[in-house]
Amino acid sequence: MSPLLLLIFIVPSLIIFILGRYIGNTGYVEVLKSYDDKKIYDKEKLSEYVRKLMYFTSISTVVSCLISVGLAYLVDKDIMITVFLVIYALITVHYIIKLRMSCGKFEIGVKDEKSRHLDI
Repeated sequence: MSPLLLLIFIVPSLIIFILGRYIGNTGYVEVLKSYDDKKIYDKEKLSEYVRKLMYFTSISTVVSCLISVGLAYLVDKDIMITVFLVIYALITVHYIIKLRMSCGKFEIGVKDEKSRHLDI
């Protein structure tokens, strides 16, 4: 594997790690796609869960990338690049599915119509 390819996969992992840290520290969960303004969430628990999920995703991506680089010297490089791309796609899909399905676990209730109009 070339160093450029290694860099291409490690940079998004670092961005995910930094975003997880930011969401975990600030509690700004409104940035998530699965966040619904019509519902009330336990923001502290949701931000902690998202932080852990983003940490897991970024660390597992970096570890799989480093393992693939190490194995690329022992096996055919083209095969290892393909295997790593499949692993990278599976990790990303796992992250997306877990994030989309987990917001409902932290839902407390639904905002009424009056309070929704006041939140402008």
